[in-house]
Parts: sequence; structure tokens; C-alpha cells
Amino acid sequence: MNYKKYLEIFYEYLFLIFCLIVPFEEYVSAIPNILIGVLLAIYLVVCKKNQFKYLFKNKSYIVWLGFVLYIFLIAIFNNRVSEDFFILKKLLLPVIIVLLGINVSNFNRCKLWFIAGTVLSVLISFIGVSKYWFSENNFNFTSGDFINQILVSERIYIGFCVAISLVFLLELFKNNKEIKVKILCFVLISLLLSFCFIIAARIAIVCIVYILILFFLSLKNVKIKFWGIISFIIFIGIFFMLNKNLTNRFFHSDNKYHISYYEKVSQQEPRVLIWSCAYGIFKNNFKPFLGNGFYNIKNQLVDCYDSNIDVIKKRNWYVERSFNSHNQYIDFLLSSGWIGIVLFLLILYLMLTTSKISFYTLSLLGSVMLILLIENIFHRQIGCYLFSLVWISLLKNGNIKFEF
Repeated sequence: MNYKKYLEIFYEYLFLIFCLIVPFEEYVSAIPNILIGVLLAIYLVVCKKNQFKYLFKNKSYIVWLGFVLYIFLIAIFNNRVSEDFFILKKLLLPVIIVLLGINVSNFNRCKLWFIAGTVLSVLISFIGVSKYWFSENNFNFTSGDFINQILVSERIYIGFCVAISLVFLLELFKNNKEIKVKILCFVLISLLLSFCFIIAARIAIVCIVYILILFFLSLKNVKIKFWGIISFIIFIGIFFMLNKNLTNRFFHSDNKYHISYYEKVSQQEPRVLIWSCAYGIFKNNFKPFLGNGFYNIKNQLVDCYDSNIDVIKKRNWYVERSFNSHNQYIDFLLSSGWIGIVLFLLILYLMLTTSKISFYTLSLLGSVMLILLIENIFHRQIGCYLFSLVWISLLKNGNIKFEF
């Protein structure tokens, strides 16, 4: 065995470790970057020309390169490279990670290691939740900074990991005929679903509902399809009855001062105010061709919070946190103009059309698009990592086999 073969094996295992630790990015933020650097150096030696050519013929990847180049050019033109560099460098991450991931010979193993990392992060988070429950003698997970401190990652991102892992597990369950594997998949799926409903991860639950509806619709057996949907509805109903955090977070039932649902949402959902400020910027101060820039948009949103929130405590909370637009589509529109958002939407469209249309493709990409509605994932490293892993999965788009 020559040295190149050893490097290829080492490369594969490094990427497996990367997939394993992505759900723990908040605790080991430097390690994924180190792994990417080492992988990139080894890639120069073990690069597979056929995979390289395939990637650079893929329309979604080519348009992403054009999209990143466009963002850089308008930043240079408007003299805001230093201000927007915190986003510019993150937009390069999918370029690099997809390049590295497409070179992996067996990406199915990467999916299994990612599932393992997600399950481990969920189990550790369960321990944290249990400790909080017993020490505080209550289980109010409606809101509060303490929630993200208890969990391994922020609620939205651990929910994102669960949604991706759920798709991988359902595909494995569907395509594997071994009873032991199916039982293991069922147990892990039940664990992940229960976790999201216990911590009341709203967008993850929305993604779960979307994924499972697609899954049941993809089944050929009508009886299994029918009873699967009925069982899931009962599952949801039980959790909503037993867990007040779910009704509080979805329906704001803990708000006794307002009667209508609209009033409750307007008062308790930060995104209502954030998006109204974003609309104000779009209406009054939007630069349609070159955009306002990522850093400038953030400052303009903060100015809006400072000017439009009357309650001092609430105003200070918004200003101190400097909330971004909490919608990736709005973020790209305001920051990079119409050309930027059209390019990004084109990328999502090409990611769909250049893959084999199936439950697997629709559930993965659909979940990403749902999360983009309420979170700026490209403002966070873990968001870029997860987006990249989904993208590689779509490019590979193969059935998962149970092998290590």
C-alpha cells in the first residue's frame, strides 16, 4: 500500500470526524476549522479528478461561486469588505466543504457518523434538561437564555441537526431490509422526535411534520400510510396535551393580557418587530442593485429598534442583542440587492433540479428552506456546516446502507 492510499484512508476518517462533531460546534468551534484546513492540504494529493470535474459541471455549485464572487465585488465596490468580512468568509465555507465532501468515496458512512453525533448531542442535552428540571422543580422551556446554555447547541441548530438526521434515518429505515436495523432506526427516530417535542423546538417540529408527511406519502402500502399518519397525529396530540411549553411557544397560551392570537404574536414574537423594521428599511432606504451591506443592515435594524420600541427594558434588550433579520432571504435581499437574492434562489432551485427528485431530496432541501425563513444560517459557522452537508448529500443522492 503506497503513501497515497494511506492518505486517502486518513482523509476519509478526518471527514467522518468532522461530520461527528458538527452538532458540537459551539463547544469545539476551533476543531472543525482545523479539520477543514488539514483536509484541504491532503485534498491536493488525494483529489479525484472525476469528482472534481463533476462538481465543477454542477450548475448549483457554479452559481454559488458566482454568488460569492458577486457579494465580494459589491463589497469591494462599496468599500465595505472589512465591515462585511464576518459574512464573506462564512460564504466561502460551503465552497470548501462541498469540494472536500464530494471527494469522499463513501458518503453514506458520513451520514451515519453525523447521526451518531446528533444522537450523542441529544443524549447529553437530555442530561442537562433533567438536571435543570430537578434543580429548579419546574420545566418552563418557553423562553430564556438558560435554554441554550443547557443544550449542547442553540435550540434552533440542534433542531436542524435532528431534522437532517431524521431524513437520513427514514431513508435507511425505508431501504434496509434487516429487522435489527429497522428496530434501531425506529428507536433513534423516537428519541429524536421526543427530544424536539420536549424542548419545544418550533421550527424543528415544523420540519419534522413536513418530513414525515412526505415520508408517509412516499410509501406504496396504503394501510401503512394511513396508520402511520394517524399514529403521528396521536403522537403530536399527546405531547401538546402533556407539554405546556408547546402550547406556549406555538399559541402563546401563557399570555393572559391579550385575547386575539394576532395580538399575542405581535407582543411576544420578536420576529414580528424585526421583520417590520426590515420592511421599513426595504421601503425607505433600500439600494436595489448593490444592497446595503450585511453590517449596515444590522446597524439600521438596531437604529429601528432604538427608535420604535417605547418600553425601555424591551428596547434595551433588542439593542443589546443587535438582532439580525432572522430570515436569510430578507438578509440577502437587503444586504446584496435583487441580484443577490435572485442568485441565491436560483441556487436552491438548481440544488433541487440537479438532484433525483424523491422523498430524500424534497425533505432535505425543504427543511433547509423552512429554516431559512426564520434564521440567518450563514451568520453562523454551524449553519454553514449543516447547509454544506445537506448539499453534499443532494449531490451524492444515494441510498444509505448500514456500514461502518
